Amino acid sequence: MFKSKEDATLALTLVKLYFQDEITEKADYVPASLTMHLDLIDKAILYIDPNADIDELCRKASEENIRRT
Repeated sequence: MFKSKEDATLALTLVKLYFQDEITEKADYVPASLTMHLDLIDKAILYIDPNADIDELCRKASEENIRRT
């Protein structure tokens, strides 16, 4: 379980970034189901935090992910 909504949105954002990396690697074909899942992730983030800026969350998650590696 997540301790805060920030932890939950960060986890979802990291999942979204993973899928976006997969799309970047396989740029020739993106299955519709994958884009649907990305949309569902966005909706889940906004359900948890209606004021969330998804682009900003992606930026922060990318920076944190780079620092971890």
